[in-house]
Amino acid sequence: MDEPGTRIMTRHLKFRAKDSAEERSRELWAQKLGRPVDANAVTVHLYAFQRSAKTFGGSVLFIHDDGELLTADEKEDLRDDDDLRAWREKYRPEDLETDD
Repeated sequence: MDEPGTRIMTRHLKFRAKDSAEERSRELWAQKLGRPVDANAVTVHLYAFQRSAKTFGGSVLFIHDDGELLTADEKEDLRDDDDLRAWREKYRPEDLETDD
């Protein structure tokens, strides 16, 4: 449990394609479940994501935990908040998408 007043750092992964963060979040949720995600399931993503509002700029997957299901390459590519601010300013992403 976190100490009162501490902030949990959310890291993120950038993807070149606009749909890649969503696809990866779905894959990771199925991996965590250990089975395919039911077509009628309310929860279908492990992590929240955003897409660039522009035709380019890709997408971002937000990692709120230790990322234990990520590949070694993905873990190496995790980025911090400063990088995210720059991406958001440049690509004006659509609203954050979550299953909540």
